[in-house]
Amino acid sequence: MSRSPRNAAVTALAVVAAGMAAMAAGCGTRTQVRWEAEQRMSGAVAPGALLVFGDGGAPAVRAPVVPIRWPGDSTACPAARAAVPGGGDTVVAAWWQPRPPKGSVLLVSRSPNGGVDWERAVEVGTSGTRAAPCDRPPPGVAATAGDATVVAFHGVLGDTAGIVIAAVRPGARRADGVRLVAPGGAARLAGVAVTGDTIAVAYESPAVADGAVWLAIWVGPGQIPVVRERVSGADARARAPLVALHAGRLAVGWNEAARGSEGPAAVVRVGRLRR
Repeated sequence: MSRSPRNAAVTALAVVAAGMAAMAAGCGTRTQVRWEAEQRMSGAVAPGALLVFGDGGAPAVRAPVVPIRWPGDSTACPAARAAVPGGGDTVVAAWWQPRPPKGSVLLVSRSPNGGVDWERAVEVGTSGTRAAPCDRPPPGVAATAGDATVVAFHGVLGDTAGIVIAAVRPGARRADGVRLVAPGGAARLAGVAVTGDTIAVAYESPAVADGAVWLAIWVGPGQIPVVRERVSGADARARAPLVALHAGRLAVGWNEAARGSEGPAAVVRVGRLRR
C-alpha cells in the first residue's frame, strides 16, 4: 500500500524514535554508507545555502531561499532563521525568537504562496536561559513531499543540551517526535534531509571543538542500524554542514579550511546507503 505524502514526517520521526532506541542499545557502530571521492568547489558555501541532487544526479549547491516576506516574528533574530522550498509555491521557515524566561524559542511556519501569507507558527524547541536570545545558529530545515517541516537545531530537551530534531506537519499545533541527536552544550550548526523513511543529520559536534562534521542517519526500522560517524577529514577544519538525500544516495557538504591555509572552500562527499 502506498504511503500518503502528508504522513511522511510521521513515518520519518517514527524512524528517528526507533533509531534512537537502537543507539541507546549500542547499535550502529559500523559504517553503512559506501562513500565516493570528495568533490571540491571554488569559494565557500554561503549561510543558508541548500545542497541538492541536481540534473544527472550530481550534487549542487543552491542559493539560500529568500521568501517574498519572512514571518513577522523572525525579524527579531534575522541571522538565526532559514527557509526551504516545499511543493509548488510553498515555503517553510524556522527561526529563533526571544521569549523570556526560556531565553529563545524555535518557531516553524508554512506559507502556501511563497511568503505572502504565513500560517500560525508552531514552537518546536528552546535554547535554554544561559544563551543570549539571538546568539543562536540558524536551524537546519527540510520539507517533506507533503510539506511537513523537519528541523535540526541546537537546543535543550529536558535537562540536556545538544543537537535536536523535530517535525511539524501542516496544520499541526505542536511538534512530533522531538529527539536528541548528539548531546553537548556548545551551540553548533546542523543540516537535515528527509526522504521517505530516511533521515540524515549533518552537524558540528556540540560536545567538542574538533573542527569536524559528523553524520547521523536513520533508515527504516530494522533496515540498517543507526549510523553516527565523522565524515570530514582529520587534516582540515570543517564547518557549516549541509546534507541531501535522493534515491538511496547521500551528499554531505561543508566549508573547509586546510590547517594553515588562507580561506575556506566548499567540499561535498557523496555516498550510497547500504541496506
